[in-house]
Amino acid sequence: MAMPRWRQILLLLTVVPMAIGIVLFVAAWADWIFLGTQTGQTIAGALLALLGFAASNALQERWLLAGGWTALAGAVWLMVGHSNQTWAPWLGAAVAVIALILLGIMFVGRYREIRTPPSRR
Repeated sequence: MAMPRWRQILLLLTVVPMAIGIVLFVAAWADWIFLGTQTGQTIAGALLALLGFAASNALQERWLLAGGWTALAGAVWLMVGHSNQTWAPWLGAAVAVIALILLGIMFVGRYREIRTPPSRR
């Protein structure tokens, strides 16, 4: 099934937050700080990259992957961004488990699909 042109353009644009996020994340660990503090830049980079993955998968209608990447971004935000709250790391860990389950379901399903011989499909 062909994807409409507007969706293709939006899908291409999801590369922008992913690339910026990865650059910010890596730059923070190389002590090149462009935004606030090293921790803040690391969190911003991780969130941009993860939400770019989520948007990309949502545009492709891969809802479990989109939900998994979004939940993982939420877990990072809770665990690192709100570490001064006593409840936030626990909630973040629970959200991370949900995210990993959603991502795991999709990755295992895809692995099985690839490993199944064409005669059994």
